[in-house]
Parts: sequence; structure tokens; C-alpha cells
Amino acid sequence: MPAGPAQHDARAVLAYKQGGYPGTIGVIHALEYKYPYDPACPGDIQAAKNDDVLQNRLLLDATFRGDYAPDTLQIIEHLCQASNGSVEFLDDDLSIMRRAAQLNDCLGINYYQSRFLKAFDGETDLHHNGTGDKGTGRWRVAGVGERAVRPGVPTTDWDWIIYPKGLFDLMMDISLRYPNYKQLFITENGMGRKDQLVDGTVDDSERIAYVEDHLRWILKAIECGVDVGGYFMWSLQDQFSWTNGYNKRYGFFYVDFETQQRTPKASASVSLKQASLNARAPCQHRCRRGRIGFYRYPPAQALVLHINYLIVSGVRDQPQYRTTLKPLIKMMATMRPQNNLSTAASSMCLFTARPAMPPRIPQTAMPASSATSRLDTPPATAAIVLAACENKMMYSELWAARLVLMVKK
Repeated sequence: MPAGPAQHDARAVLAYKQGGYPGTIGVIHALEYKYPYDPACPGDIQAAKNDDVLQNRLLLDATFRGDYAPDTLQIIEHLCQASNGSVEFLDDDLSIMRRAAQLNDCLGINYYQSRFLKAFDGETDLHHNGTGDKGTGRWRVAGVGERAVRPGVPTTDWDWIIYPKGLFDLMMDISLRYPNYKQLFITENGMGRKDQLVDGTVDDSERIAYVEDHLRWILKAIECGVDVGGYFMWSLQDQFSWTNGYNKRYGFFYVDFETQQRTPKASASVSLKQASLNARAPCQHRCRRGRIGFYRYPPAQALVLHINYLIVSGVRDQPQYRTTLKPLIKMMATMRPQNNLSTAASSMCLFTARPAMPPRIPQTAMPASSATSRLDTPPATAAIVLAACENKMMYSELWAARLVLMVKK
């Protein structure tokens, strides 16, 4: 059997690490969270699991496990039987994949939508809506299920579901299912529209709301402990879409493809203003209803806030407190502010967010020993503690206890 994409990716990771090259290496996947259309229907639940394996877990298991979980293998066998196919995993390939699985520095997620799945027993029926004729797309696959849209969930003209919470659920699932992940980047996220240039302007308020809603859910994931390194918007300007031609526009800047003239859309001024605020890095964070601002803590000050929060949260009452404060203070000398504004090709990184300081938690903070049974916490290293301090503000007794546990180990 010829080597598959996962094995090629694994070989690249191993070669990069063995070569001692500077920088980081990871892989980017286009991922979608899968929900049962009816959460109480066993058939819909199974259809969601089938599609999750087909699109997500075949990639993610290989990336972070280096093999496939038993429940993943069970569904793979089912999918093969449904299509009269077979699959074989060679021991040599799995050996390479397992070695690389511990060396990935990051995962890039291209996220545009989630899916709702219904049970389906018919023959495969597919139609890709590449024209923007709303309601014409169909996805029914024998042995997998049927993709549908729940009532009240909005869609684009290309039948793409607008469901920002799906990104949160996806990131949480990855962080819990693959505790050896190191950092996530949202490498693509955006909204395709039939933008029209009218009197020299483009009103794309839907895109502005789309981005803000996704950023709110990313912040929520960060507050829940997910390590998010950045967010890259697709895209800076309108361009050719490989399945939709020039009709589907994603950019902050409108492009006249005849004259090549660029015109900033309404979303451009909002997003560029926000990116500029991030680059200034004031030491505060604010979040108001209907409008959200992201402000970056310089790492050294963030660390001071961590220490202050540990003190006021009741962690000081734990036996491990004395071993926690000293190493945190010691690390302050090595932490340097970082510029959290970066650009890449036609994408723009808007923020590297740090959640606001949370309210005081009860004095009876959860002991580190009780966290052990809930968290698959690796042995503490300077890098792990540094990542925890740079990218996560302690927002609950669970995370305060986890930091204590990591430092203690």
C-alpha cells in the first residue's frame, strides 16, 4: 500500500526535528464539528460520529496519536464495508506516525462551518453548490448520513452553515481528546458573500458580525484552557475560489477583477482598527455587549496578574502554594513582550487574546490532588508553565489548581 498523507506529514515532522531547524512545525486541517440533527435520535448520533471520523478523526488521530483509537477503527471498518472497500495500516507507517505524534508544535484549523447529521439509508446523492444558488446543495452518503440544517440556523448563499459555537466545541474536543496537543491556530475563518460595490463602498455588516461572533467563541475556549496562538482571517482581498470561481468573495477589500482596483469594505476599517489596537498592547481587556475589544497583556505583567490572582483566589491556602510562587517570580526575568500582530499572504492575524481577570473564586480552591483524576496533566517543564502563564489567565479554581499541579510536578 502506498504511503498516505498522514505518513508523509509524519516524515516531514521527523525530518524537521532531526535537522534541528529553528522555528515550529505543525499541520493544518480543514475541520468541522459534527452534531446529530436530533440529539435524542440514535441514528442521528451515529451519523454524526460517522462523519466526524470521515472528516476529522482520520486526520486528528493520525496527527496526535500516531494511530487510530478503537472507536475510530470501528467506524472506519463500517465505512469500508458500506462502500465495498477495505483499509490496511502498515506497522512501519504507524511506527513513523507514533514518533511524529509527540513532536508536532501546533495544529492549524481551517474552520468555516459545522454540520448537523441525520440518519440516511439510501444511495449516495451529492450536489456541490458552487454557484451560490441557495438551497441547491445536497450531501447524502450511503453508510455515513445526510447533512441537514436545523431550523433557525442561518446559512450563506452557498448553503454553508453559520454556527460560531461549532468552533468552540471543536477546539474543546481537540484539547480534551488529544491532551498532547501544544497550541492551536485558527488558520482560516471567513464568510463568502456576493458583495456588491455601491457608490464606492461595500456594506458587509454580515461579515463583521460573523468575525466578531467567532472571536467571542474563541475567547470562550481560551477561558476554558485551550491554548490558542492566533486567528487568521480569510481573506485580505477578494480572489479566485477553487470551487466557486470569482463569484464568492471573502476579502476585506473588494477587487474589481477587470481593472484590479481595490476598495476597502466596511469590514476592512473595523478589522484594521482592531488589529492596530492589539499592536499597541495596552494592559487591559474589555468586553462590552454588541462590541468586543481585545487588549494584550505584556507577558511580564500578565505573570504578575497570575501571581496576584493565585494569592487572592485561595490557592495560597494550599500546601503547594509555597512551591508555586517562587518559580513563577523567577520566570518573570525571562519573559519578554511579544508583538501580537502578524500578517501572512492574504490572511491577517487579528489577535492573540488573553481573557480578563475573573472574579474571585471561593477560598476552598480545589486541591491539586483532586485535579489529578480529571486532568491528563503532563509533567511540568519550563515551557509548559511558560505557556500557561503567557496565554491563559486563571479563570477558575480548576485552572488555578492545575497550575499548582504542573509546577509541583
